[in-house]
Amino acid sequence: MKEGWNSKTGRWYPASSAISARAKDARIWLRELAEKAIAESGEDVEIVVVTHGGFLHFFTDDWAGFPTFTGTGWANTECRSFEFVEDDAEASVIETRQSRERRRGSEIPLTKDEQRELRASAESEALANGFINAEEAKL
Repeated sequence: MKEGWNSKTGRWYPASSAISARAKDARIWLRELAEKAIAESGEDVEIVVVTHGGFLHFFTDDWAGFPTFTGTGWANTECRSFEFVEDDAEASVIETRQSRERRRGSEIPLTKDEQRELRASAESEALANGFINAEEAKL
């Protein structure tokens, strides 16, 4: 592990901006890893990510169900499948249709505006419950 990963300061500060930056860096790193594996094998690859549900909201930019469980809308050991959005500088991901249907049936996915509204609400709740810190407190 990288020295200082558990310091809770700077890059590791538990505020929305720092968590978003780490999520973006993780997506870019995983996309590069996948591209390298595809170039070497000539075949599609699948990558498994195991992490905290709260972080996954920032990683996937999917905020649906956030208040379902404590600090996250993800259940323990939940499995979802995502694909990278093509030509996206931030290596955004989108849940595959099969994964979404397995979880939500024929429910229509939320729009980007609806996701932004959910994120704002989720971040407010996470701040109030101590899951993330206020931006200005990192000084």
